[in-house]
Amino acid sequence: DPASLEEMARIPLPTDWAKQVFAFGGSIWVHGNREGTSEEHGVVPDVLFRIDPATNRYVGRVDLPSEEFSLAVDGTSIWQRATNEVIRVDPDGSHMRVPLEGLEEYCCDHIVSDRMGGLWVVAQRVGPRRVEVVHVTAAGDIDARGETEVPETLESVAIAFDPEHHTIWLAQYRDTVTPLRIVPD
Repeated sequence: DPASLEEMARIPLPTDWAKQVFAFGGSIWVHGNREGTSEEHGVVPDVLFRIDPATNRYVGRVDLPSEEFSLAVDGTSIWQRATNEVIRVDPDGSHMRVPLEGLEEYCCDHIVSDRMGGLWVVAQRVGPRRVEVVHVTAAGDIDARGETEVPETLESVAIAFDPEHHTIWLAQYRDTVTPLRIVPD
């Protein structure tokens, strides 16, 4: 109940751990791991659990092809970051893999929805300090790629995309945020 903030339900899930919850396609989704796998494998976020918000019941799951923590979600797509690729995950369990060739030397990758079904990937190279930004369309095509030098202190921990100003915002560990303006060729 939004007026009183009373707990409306407690929905058990077959998981040991959950990281992210989001609404998509009329359902509530929880990103977590399969129950009983934490002891053996550590925390491996490899499942999306589906909840029906009308009944407050767990109704199914989608197994993920990757064990990465990063998800980017908007009203039309769910994307997951994986080693050297991104994967669009459909609620029916199908997947579309998009290789990200050339990012093998990078670390600290972040993904964020472009709000049109695609996503932006931001990858950082430790030495020399470079940031590469890649845009993947909803169809899985890479249609933009750019790179820039960054200060030694730029280590982003989170990103956001501002479509109105064509800017990707990087939040650093300490006390700064950095905007990267996307300039078309």
